[in-house]
Amino acid sequence: MNRSEVKNLTDRKTTDGNERGRETGKGLLAVALLLVLALAAALLVRQWRNHGYFAGVGTRAPRILYLSWDEQNHTQIFITDLSGKAPAQLTQAASDVLNFALSPDGSTIAYAAREDGNNTALWLIDTNGGNRRQLLACPQAICSELIWEPGGGRLIYERRDASNGEEPSSQPRLWWLDVHTGETVTVSENAEALTFGASISSDGQWLSYVSPIDEGIQIYNFRDGRHFLIPSQINTPAVWNPQGSTLLTSDLDLIVSHGSNDSDHLEHTHAYNQAIHLFLTQANSQERMSLSQMANVDDGTPAWSPDGEWIAFGRKIIRTPSGRQLWLVRADGGDERALTNDLNIHHGSPVWSPDGRSLLFQRLPLSEPGAVPGIWLLEVASGNTREIVTHGIFPVWLP
Repeated sequence: MNRSEVKNLTDRKTTDGNERGRETGKGLLAVALLLVLALAAALLVRQWRNHGYFAGVGTRAPRILYLSWDEQNHTQIFITDLSGKAPAQLTQAASDVLNFALSPDGSTIAYAAREDGNNTALWLIDTNGGNRRQLLACPQAICSELIWEPGGGRLIYERRDASNGEEPSSQPRLWWLDVHTGETVTVSENAEALTFGASISSDGQWLSYVSPIDEGIQIYNFRDGRHFLIPSQINTPAVWNPQGSTLLTSDLDLIVSHGSNDSDHLEHTHAYNQAIHLFLTQANSQERMSLSQMANVDDGTPAWSPDGEWIAFGRKIIRTPSGRQLWLVRADGGDERALTNDLNIHHGSPVWSPDGRSLLFQRLPLSEPGAVPGIWLLEVASGNTREIVTHGIFPVWLP
């Protein structure tokens, strides 16, 4: 190989080396750029999370809706979160908001508001307080106690009519309301039948409502028309298991205490007492069983956990002025235990968090004259409680 050929070969090697170096440099530069972009994206995601832009995926403090009093002492709907942020008022009703219901998809609030005199109206708003629109005017009537059909297309409400300027009747009747068309019809074929306390199973198959004339709770299946009656002497609404077709009711229960076990049943003495117990009913089989184990108690306000495995409820010793306490029991009646134990505090209806870890409840001190209910949070596992809202009632979790 002559000098010219050696020089040409050397030049080619040098050129190839330079090109490989440039390619390697480009690769390293690309990797570095990707790392910078990934870091920037992570920082941006973190900033978005801190500002709550990823709502609904555990990045924003849980929020609740509730009723409280405005500066004119009218009840309005408020929203707050559990981080201690100042509440925001969502409604500006001229008089009281009577009650409200969150739509199944968590985007819309239906509420009943008293207008002037004996007039009320049903309204819809978004959960940010915007897009307010009237659903139904109820002149000379109190329309309230709203519940949503699981599909979100209809509401059930209770209507109590007034006449000749008198106060509305204490006898409510249930009505359907189509939220898209405004069409409204009675739930019962008998428009004059006294009905209230409606509840619908989560799959939309079953309807329950209190029917005093029948002395119980009517159960109706939308799909096949099956219906039956659960006897009840205290007319409290049924509560459906979110994971099935079982429901809870409260009812009077006769408790018989026997004298000496050594003597004949006809000879020993008997004492009779009444308690209020929780009963579990299977809608498909109509089988009914008592969940309450204690004799002298008043059990009520049951609430199913989201997975349908547990029931939180209120309990007090019957015919005493003590405050109602929160208790927990499995759906089969086992593992019953108290969650609170302060007889000077009345603990209102429990409301499970979507993750099943916490309960919201109303807390009212009985020993403080003029006390106003507040909303508190209880962690089920630890039993720890803390105040969420100083003055508030009827809390509802936002998804």
